Amino acid sequence: MLKVKRTNHRSAPAFCCDICGQPIEEISLGAALYTSTSQEGEEAKVLIVHKPTAEYLLKGVDCWAKAEKELLELESLQALAAGRPEPQYVPWQELSHYLARALRNGQFDEQSFQQIDIQDAILTVAGPR
Repeated sequence: MLKVKRTNHRSAPAFCCDICGQPIEEISLGAALYTSTSQEGEEAKVLIVHKPTAEYLLKGVDCWAKAEKELLELESLQALAAGRPEPQYVPWQELSHYLARALRNGQFDEQSFQQIDIQDAILTVAGPR
């Protein structure tokens, strides 16, 4: 999920875990787990979660396992209704890879990033409207 937090007098968007709600402060420590798709045009349910790092496991929080359980239960119901075999695993991608692919699919490229940098520089000097 996306959240916006006010930081240093600016709106700061952040990716947050769909299970615990806490920010994913390092993109490489996040993952996108999703239901599998088999039909053209079929949409998957996606959950953005913390990877099971020692820090979270020591706190007794395993966002990955909870997301995996939720998605497997959902897929099992869909498979039963469609007469397909039950899934044995949940597909996933590291969050950085998932985001890069999503940006590419939306025609967002290096030039788009440069344009945002220019707009941010103008806002920093001129201030918000």
